Amino acid sequence: MDAPFKRLRLRPIFLVLSALCIFVTAACGDKQEKPAGPPPAPVALDKASSMDMPYYIMAVGQVNTLESVTVRSRVTGYLQKKHFRQGEFVKEGQPLFTIDPSTYLANIKSLQAQLASDKTSYEQARRDYNRYSRLLKQAVVSKEDYEQKRLDMRTAEDKISMTEAELANAKNDLTYCYISSPLSGLSGYIWPSVGDLIEANEDELVIINQIQPIAVDFHIPQRYLPEIKKYIHQSETPLTVLAILPGEDEPEKGALAFYDNTVNKDTGTIWLEANFPNERNRLWPGNYVQARLEFYEQKNAVAVPHQATCLGPRGKYIWVAHPQNKTVEMRPVEVARRSGKWDVIASGLKAGEVIVTDGQLRLYPGATYYVAPSPDERPDEEDAGASNQTRAPRRPSDGQSTLPPGNATAPAANETASGATRG
Repeated sequence: MDAPFKRLRLRPIFLVLSALCIFVTAACGDKQEKPAGPPPAPVALDKASSMDMPYYIMAVGQVNTLESVTVRSRVTGYLQKKHFRQGEFVKEGQPLFTIDPSTYLANIKSLQAQLASDKTSYEQARRDYNRYSRLLKQAVVSKEDYEQKRLDMRTAEDKISMTEAELANAKNDLTYCYISSPLSGLSGYIWPSVGDLIEANEDELVIINQIQPIAVDFHIPQRYLPEIKKYIHQSETPLTVLAILPGEDEPEKGALAFYDNTVNKDTGTIWLEANFPNERNRLWPGNYVQARLEFYEQKNAVAVPHQATCLGPRGKYIWVAHPQNKTVEMRPVEVARRSGKWDVIASGLKAGEVIVTDGQLRLYPGATYYVAPSPDERPDEEDAGASNQTRAPRRPSDGQSTLPPGNATAPAANETASGATRG
């Protein structure tokens, strides 16, 4: 009988101990550590700069010549000589071609002889006129005979004038046999060969393009026309235009010389032309360039790399870093304009503030960060892994050979493929 009663007395004790165990277990679970927050985000930092930023418009332009001449002969004849080589720079007045002048020399001699004969005839006619004038006063000859002698003298005089004009024209034709350059410029291909018959005012001999100075033509949307007119009238000197050549960093500097008086109704653009000294002959007729029309230069403007500017539902913003506590702040900004690779900040940011230029996708207000190493500073994982290991040789493909296993080595770092970068 004692055993059942003992079991009955021990049952409440077991229940109390079980409850205590459950309570202790729950209490221990509450004391477990909470999950850690997001790790610091890797970012790249830079500083907002204060610099002089030009305000300009970009457009695609084409280089054209200010003067271009197609040289043709003004007389017909055989090409006797070429005095230059095609593709050479020629100066104004430099001899280019000689047309066979023998025909024109003979014509000049013939006219000179004709002129001498005409003068002799005039002298005879003048003497007859003077004699008939005296005889008329003596009533020896009739008035009709006198008038005829006066007419003969005037006719002989007019014939002299006509022959002199023909002689002057023949001398001009002779000078046209010697063709010289009408301007200084670059010669093109010489079409005829020596001995070819050249037809007057028909056959093309060579084209000469003036390239110093030279022009760049470009078109901009009509919405910029009021600004162009405004800054042209405000500036005491012509607006500056830069011609940026493909693949070159240094632009050519010129000045705006002309803007059209009509907007193209088909494209809604206006035509502008700038002149360039082109002293180094970098601009070539027909080339396409980037034309940059500069209106003015803003002094001490706050500028940031354009990749630092982000666009959100409420507008543009920039992540501002606080190096003291390694946190970031989302700062709304007003961007005045983009100038090349820079955004000009109108408000919301001061020069010298630290900004995030890469890694923005992992940031949020108050997030922590660390500066990620640049690609040049990162260790080569392949070299690190291969320092204590010997790489197994690759299986050769058809037509290829490999080194023996004992001579297999890891490739050098400079053997990796490389790609071009854009500036």
